[in-house]
Amino acid sequence: MDKKIVYLVKYAQDLTDEAKINLSLSQISYSLIYSYNAGLNLIKLLKKNKLLWTLQNVRIICISSKVGSLFTRIAKKVSFPTIPTSKNMIKILLNHNHTI
Repeated sequence: MDKKIVYLVKYAQDLTDEAKINLSLSQISYSLIYSYNAGLNLIKLLKKNKLLWTLQNVRIICISSKVGSLFTRIAKKVSFPTIPTSKNMIKILLNHNHTI
């Protein structure tokens, strides 16, 4: 079964529920990171819970190369799309990345 869950990180407060993150990490196949601070917070939270290795199983989609630079040493696959303007654009990016 192919996992297609997107873990959307837009603001730092999206990362406050540690139990939610721990439960959902096994289901995540893509993570769309909107901001540099949210990326930093995600990395800190994963380090704190000794779950940083889980990023090896997730395709990270970063809105800019600045955000992506946080993940290039940690994750296997990091993409840098332009800013998606709609949910359909995000779906197109995910489908495109899935076929690579």
